[in-house]
Amino acid sequence: MYPEIAKSLNQTEGAVKRRLNVLGIKARPVWLNNNIKYTEEEIEK
Repeated sequence: MYPEIAKSLNQTEGAVKRRLNVLGIKARPVWLNNNIKYTEEEIEK
């Protein structure tokens, strides 16, 4: 979710995380699953 927020704000993911921390915002976006396997179609590209 951080990539989507960062892209919409034209900021890096780190900048978004840091700003949330500085502002004391406890709510965090749901982490994206980084363990997604490539599909056969993606491999063939």
